[in-house]
This record gives sequence, C-alpha cells and structure tokens, in this order.
Amino acid sequence: MKHTTSIRSRMLATLLLALAAAGGASAQDAYPSRAIKMVVAQPPGNSADLVARMISERLGRAIGQAIVQFRADNPRFQKTRFVFELGRFLIGRYGAYVSRVTEIKQTRGKRFVILDGGMHHCFPATGNFGQLVKKNYPVRNLTRDTDGADVIEPANEPQELCGPLCTPMDSMARGVRIARAEPGDLVGFFASGAYSFAASPLLFLSHDTPIELLKLGGDVTVARERMPATRFW
Repeated sequence: MKHTTSIRSRMLATLLLALAAAGGASAQDAYPSRAIKMVVAQPPGNSADLVARMISERLGRAIGQAIVQFRADNPRFQKTRFVFELGRFLIGRYGAYVSRVTEIKQTRGKRFVILDGGMHHCFPATGNFGQLVKKNYPVRNLTRDTDGADVIEPANEPQELCGPLCTPMDSMARGVRIARAEPGDLVGFFASGAYSFAASPLLFLSHDTPIELLKLGGDVTVARERMPATRFW
C-alpha cells in the first residue's frame, strides 16, 4: 500500500521537530521494549505537567505503535531516533480563551464587537502566528449559547471580533456568524490550548495578564493568577 505509506510518512514528517540520521550506533530497541520519554519543560504541578501526566501513557502507546509501523514500512529508519514537539497538534484543542464584550461599533456596513482581551492574551487566534491565510478559531457566544451550539438567526449578520489594542492586528475573528453579541456577553475562542500565554505580547499597553483556570474532572482550580503590569516593573 504505497499510497497509505506515503500519507503516513507525510503525517509523521509534520510532527517531527528533529530527525537524527542513523549513525554508527547500534539499533534501538523497538517499542514497547523501549519506553518513550516525555519531557515537559515546565515546573512540576502546573497545568502543562498535569496534562502531560494524564495523556503520557496513551500517547506513548499511540506514538510507539506508529513508529513501529513506520519503521516496518521504511527499513532505512530502523536506527533513527525520533523527537516530537507536541505543539497545537496534541494540546491545542484542550484550551479555551474567554473574553468579555465591552462595546459594539457599527461602521462601513460591519458590526465590530470589542472585547476586553485580545492578541495580548491569545495571539495565535489573530492569524499572525505562522499562518499565511487568516483562519478563524472556533468561536462561540457563551452567554447566549444555551444548548451547546450557537443559534444562528437570519438577522445575525457577520461580526468582527476585536481586542482593545491600538493595532489592526488585534482582530480575533472575522465575519463570524455567532449569536449576536452584546456588551457584557462572554465570547469563547476554542482550540486555544497551545501558544496562548507563552507566545502572546502579555504586557502590550500595560494590560493585565489573563487568569488561567485548570479543569480536571469536575474540579476547577487556578493554575496561574492574573498579574498586573506593575508587577513586572
């Protein structure tokens, strides 16, 4: 099945952060006789560490079996050491960024929804983080969503969701048809579990950093407190 092998090879290639070519070292033991090590570059007990502990066993089995199959289909990689970078592929969908609507602006036939948070909290949602073409994150009006899906009414024109910063880059979603947003509504940007806090310009115009909450089972705890810009002065 050359076509299947080709697809699998391309999928693995997108996940590889580094692919060390085989050298003079002896062949590594095949999974599962050799454990897969997950390195989390975060302090023990924080949100990244807890998520890693929850998924490490299942993730190890899934990746291990994929590598076994990949090596069987491609014998030249028998001595290759694989290093994976988790990134958005695995943890992106496990986070959501929530912001509150502060005001509405109608201009040039468009309805702009101004939020109290934006690219300084969730920069990747703006499309300026490695995207060539802007693609909206999954967005929902959490205040007016009562059944798990936004109610799209004929009168709901497309809305532009923008943050409070003084730059046109602070465009969080364009032309989205969610339940008509009004001041005070909470808007959620889903699939925001990767690169939000770590890769956003947090202190832009001296705004506070966002609070981070961790939901584990039925419990919700504060993983990171909100911090004012003055704390960094």
